[in-house]
Parts: sequence; C-alpha cells; structure tokens
Amino acid sequence: MLKASSRNRRPTATSVSASRESWLHGLKTSHRLVEQKRRRFWRSQAANCTNPARLWQTFDTVLARSKAPNSSSFSPQDFSAFFTSRAENVCNMTRSAPPPQYRDVNVTQLSSFDPVTPADVSKLIHDAPNKQSWLDPLPMWLLKECSDLLSPFLTALCNTSL
Repeated sequence: MLKASSRNRRPTATSVSASRESWLHGLKTSHRLVEQKRRRFWRSQAANCTNPARLWQTFDTVLARSKAPNSSSFSPQDFSAFFTSRAENVCNMTRSAPPPQYRDVNVTQLSSFDPVTPADVSKLIHDAPNKQSWLDPLPMWLLKECSDLLSPFLTALCNTSL
C-alpha cells in the first residue's frame, strides 16, 4: 500500500477552522482600526478647524449634499407621457383578466402603543449594522457617534407619531 506524502494531504476541518478564525480575527481588527482612524480624522478636522464655513463645506461634501442634481434632458411632458403609456399598457394587458376576488380577513387592530425611551432608540441605533444607502447620505458611524444627542429628539418624534 502506498503512503501519501504530507504535502498531498487535504487540510483537516480543524486546520481550516483555525485558519478561518485567524482570518476573521485579522479582518475584524482591520475594520476596527479603519473605524478608529476615520473617527480620529473627523474629530481632528472638527477640532482644528478655524473656519466654520469651510468645515460645513467639508461636511456637505462628505455627506454628498453639495452635489448638484443630475440635469436631465427629459421634460415634464416626457415624464408624464412615459407614465401615462405605462398605465395604459397595464390596463390593456389586464383588460381581459377576471376581476379580483376578495375575501374577508380577520384583522387585529392595535389600539395603543407603548412609548419608546431614549435608551430604546439609542440601543436600536447602536445595534444597527454599519451600512448606509445612497438615498440616506448620513454615515451610520456618524449617527452612532451622535446618538446620545439625537436619541431624545428621535424619541419625541417616534412617540408623537404613534
């Protein structure tokens, strides 16, 4: 019987698991370092700024507020015609379809809400992932950094809208 050399052996599950854990640890450390450096940079920008107008310009740029809206060659009439034709196409495609059938559904209505507290709001903010949408230019790390200041306002907003 032939014996396989040690270099031709497949890695074991424990060695793969250990390598993965090591890689994940390094990745998390790298992410933490980048986050610390980002925070340190923006704090120093704010602390060392002698021109408040320039500081706000910088923040507007970072938050993508200074971008001019995309100019478009479409007129309001083009926009209206596009959606009118879309609506007509949907009507034409569904004209021969049978009417929808509705059935009664038991709906439980909420008659009251428990108000949220600033601690609840702050916990929700801090538990949220560090992601952001291009529709919302506020970086999540900045929201988390300012959550102590914003949570009372957001709490009032939530409780008022209930």
